[in-house]
Amino acid sequence: MPSPLGGDWTSGLMHTDQQTLEQIVAAVVKKHLAAPIEMRPAETAARVTYLSESIITADLLKEQINGDRRFQISEKAILTPSARDLIREQGLTWTRVTTASTVTSATFLAAVVTAGPQVMRAMEQLGSDWKLDLLESPASAARLAVSAVSRGEYAGVAIVSGQPRLAACLANRSPKIRATVVNHSEDVATAMNEMGANVIALDPANIGMFAMKTLLQRFSKQNPQPPANWETTSRLW
Repeated sequence: MPSPLGGDWTSGLMHTDQQTLEQIVAAVVKKHLAAPIEMRPAETAARVTYLSESIITADLLKEQINGDRRFQISEKAILTPSARDLIREQGLTWTRVTTASTVTSATFLAAVVTAGPQVMRAMEQLGSDWKLDLLESPASAARLAVSAVSRGEYAGVAIVSGQPRLAACLANRSPKIRATVVNHSEDVATAMNEMGANVIALDPANIGMFAMKTLLQRFSKQNPQPPANWETTSRLW
């Protein structure tokens, strides 16, 4: 219908409504991306727990598999009678890894529990050396780190979580893991020199995009190796 002022007033009204709608959507998106949020995927891909210990007992299984129905053990690992009883009772499925997996593309893994815009932007700029995986808790990130490093799938893992100390503590339950908490790229250099850290845990709350990118790049500059006396030191207790 023509407007008394001339032109089609209905198209003008529709155009105004569309502009308003777009402004509202943009404001909502900006609000939700303003701060880090805990990533809670609706559906987490099924994972297989890897046990690197040479003797697998029922108590070890209960502690490590944490509700998982499947697990893997090393080529020469021994399942004790109590472990086999537990497997039968709970209907668990296990396989033996006969050869270590080799790194074919990404060498380092970012196990991200707490994600924000700076985390995603940093990961985008790190390139093909890094792979990103979203996890639902520090415990699941620690389990993934232990499995990935023990099997040789990745040279190192960075756990990005609001609870970095918990994640590092859980990962260090495996004798193959040398995990520590870092806050700056200087911490990474120290951890690499002192203990050859192969897992680092960091809280992204106070780390900007550039600082996070620099920290992760420093971690991936060299293949983490334990100090010469690490085997002796790790047996002190």
